[in-house]
Amino acid sequence: MKSDNEIICQFCGAAKPIEKKGLTTKQHQLKIEIEKYVTKHGHSPTQSALADNLQKSVSNINAMLQELEKKGHIKRAYWQKQSLQLID
Repeated sequence: MKSDNEIICQFCGAAKPIEKKGLTTKQHQLKIEIEKYVTKHGHSPTQSALADNLQKSVSNINAMLQELEKKGHIKRAYWQKQSLQLID
């Protein structure tokens, strides 16, 4: 059951706080997808895996990751694959 301050995330089915900390809906969805992947696999996803899961192009995922990084929600090591770190 959700409260008035929560939404049901269409990706994970969990009740999430409405506040998205300045994220667009698509950026929020991407962040949730990263959280789900890390929880399931124990490491961060590749951009290709995110693109497949969200049915978007890799270049679109890269652009959204850049925005998440600018807004301080993730860190990336550009010289490593699967190096996404969520910041909260």
